[in-house]
Order: sequence, then C-alpha cells, then structure tokens
Amino acid sequence: MAAFAMKRLLPVVSKVKFGHNVQTTLEKCKCIYPSATQSFHLRTKRSMACMPVTGPEVKDLSYEDIIELKQKNEIILIDVREPSEIEETGKLPGSVHIPLGELKNALEVLSQADFLKKYGTEKPKRDANLVFSCRTGKRSRTAMETATSIGFLNSRHYSGGFTDWQNRHPS
Repeated sequence: MAAFAMKRLLPVVSKVKFGHNVQTTLEKCKCIYPSATQSFHLRTKRSMACMPVTGPEVKDLSYEDIIELKQKNEIILIDVREPSEIEETGKLPGSVHIPLGELKNALEVLSQADFLKKYGTEKPKRDANLVFSCRTGKRSRTAMETATSIGFLNSRHYSGGFTDWQNRHPS
C-alpha cells in the first residue's frame, strides 16, 4: 500500500517550487495520501520524512493583527525597505530595519555579535515569530519566503505594509 501511495505522491512533490516551504506541501500531500510517511526528494535523490508543520497557518497579516501581536510582544517586526525609504518616512514603531538585500545574509550568516552590532537587537532564533513589512506588501512577501526557505518557518508578512500603516496614522 505504501508503494502505491508513493507513486501517487511523487507527481505532487515534483511540482514544489524551489525555495518554497516543502514541509507545508508535504503535509498537504500527507492529508491526501495518509498512508505515505516518506517522500522522495527528486533533486537530491534522498528520502524526506513528512513532518508536521509547526509554523503559523496564516501568512498574510492585517493592521489589526500587527497591533494585537505587538501588544502581546509575540512577534519580531522587520522592515525590509531600503535605507532611503526609512530616512524619508520612518519605520513602523518597534520594528528592526534589515533591507531586503541583506536579509538572507543577516539571518543565515551573521554571528549573534555581528547581528547585534549591525541591527541593534539580538539575532532571532529559527523558531522566532517573524513578521516582515515593506511599503505595500510585495517585498515583505519575498522576505517571508526567503526566511522560510532558510528555516525560519514561523515567518509572516504585513500585507498592507507601511502605506496601510500611514493611512491609519496620518501625520
């Protein structure tokens, strides 16, 4: 029975785009094929266990979600806009500024000490609840996908971005 399920599972897994959350896709496949406990990674020719996803289900957060989560101190808010944008408009209250072009290196390569020195805060652990923000939501989605691809599975993004924030907080 497992061999039959594997044959049915392979075409679904082969459609997974590089850089996307493979665990989520595999978990969805496991729901379709409950007897499948392992899948086969086509590129590396290795077996991968179907593990449950521990990350949050909702990836797009609204203004109200951001307010609630910040009040509970449950998220690390990261603004991924360029330095010139931050200088011009400021950043979301309580956010850390890491430009999108630096994000992968900052989260994956920088040591704790270097991260603290460069960004003024502790480097997030892989299980941290990260929320990314930009101007309108496009770059923050890219940041979320980048963070997820390097193991920060609890990553989400503020879909309205700084534009939505400014509309709700006119100066």
